[in-house]
Amino acid sequence: MAKRLFILLAAFVMLNAATAAIVGGSSKADVADPEVVNAANFVVSSANTNACSGLCAGLQKEGELKLVKVLSASTQVVAGLNVHLELLMADAAGKQTVVTSTVWSRPWLASKNDAANPATQITALTFKPYDGTLE
Repeated sequence: MAKRLFILLAAFVMLNAATAAIVGGSSKADVADPEVVNAANFVVSSANTNACSGLCAGLQKEGELKLVKVLSASTQVVAGLNVHLELLMADAAGKQTVVTSTVWSRPWLASKNDAANPATQITALTFKPYDGTLE
């Protein structure tokens, strides 16, 4: 009886380990999820106002950028939430750019209104012209 109980318990533990997400690991996110949409809009707004800690300094654009599509997204629970994004943006002239970015959100800091330690910030941002293909 003890042997059967042990085998059953071992099978349960192995099944749980196989299906559990790794703590701190990234998980694929739905591009329509409100957290993803908010993060994408934050990146567009930051790029349009050059408020991305110098990360978007070399971004060539004519007029304002608009979000065309969220290509992919994943989230990672840290001290807050990292939202990793791949975005397709277009400027006023129609030139499209693929932007890869990470937005770090800590909503509990929003009420403090501390410019040195904002509740939401871009921690990574790269960009490349969209040539009609996505890698």
